Amino acid sequence: MQPNDLIDPPDSMRELVMDVYRRHSRPIQARPPEGAESRGQCPQVAAVFLDVYGTMVCSGVGDISLSEDQSEDGHFFDAVKESFADWESWVEQAKRSRFSPSQAYREIILEDHRQARVKGVPFPEVDIAVVWSRLLDEWSREAELETPTRPALMRAATVFECLSNPVWPYEGVFEFLASLRERGIPVGIVSNSQFYTPIMLEFFGGGRLEQLGIDTRISSWSYLERIGKPSSELFARAAARLMQHHGIDPSSALFIGNDMLKDMVASSQAGFRTALFAGDSRSLRLRREDRRCRDFEPDCVFTSWHGFRVP
Repeated sequence: MQPNDLIDPPDSMRELVMDVYRRHSRPIQARPPEGAESRGQCPQVAAVFLDVYGTMVCSGVGDISLSEDQSEDGHFFDAVKESFADWESWVEQAKRSRFSPSQAYREIILEDHRQARVKGVPFPEVDIAVVWSRLLDEWSREAELETPTRPALMRAATVFECLSNPVWPYEGVFEFLASLRERGIPVGIVSNSQFYTPIMLEFFGGGRLEQLGIDTRISSWSYLERIGKPSSELFARAAARLMQHHGIDPSSALFIGNDMLKDMVASSQAGFRTALFAGDSRSLRLRREDRRCRDFEPDCVFTSWHGFRVP
């Protein structure tokens, strides 16, 4: 299996991922944090960047965090059942050999992170397609199981994601994007993400990223960069692309996110202005116990996409 490095996947892959989200997505209501209130003035900027999980979409678990995933084997079995024609053989083999796909999954990710840190990457990111390929190699090692096709593997990975981290867009977020698009304001994404993340946005938004006003040329997706938040490098790369393609300095760009460390502090280190989205108690991360966040104040805080505007 080759790493999935396409930000513009073929239509067959796009439809496969969308089909999974169509089957598994259900509305999730935001849970406003107790005492949260909007404050500060949104600065006047020439470009906007957004985080995805917890900011654009409401996440059932609050975030996408692969190395900390605590899912039981059931989600893996369900993903295999929906994706592999010979799923019974995979499940039977795992139970017979006492193979735990959830444990193997975490160990593969942690080992990938360890190797990356040895090479000097402080906040490494994996390509989940590669992780699933290695997982299935381990799973089938002691049995004569046919290697699944790449579409089957990608479906299984997406099904697992939908089961372990259900998402639904926050009300008003795509209307906000539309307002920026109408005004010609460049919009980018900087997100801890995987191959299904851009397609998920297209599914919920009802159009290709460029139709939604998202400029992929200036965006930083962690699975492509192979680094994740809270690395400020992810934001620095987006800032460099913003200057290259639009001639806009990051000091004239706003980053919107839900995590004080991974979004606010990290983006400010790359020169961005900051807006904290505090609309859901499950995903809001203030991290006041962290000395890096204790005294940091974003330019503004808002609790709903309805009514939020960039001057």
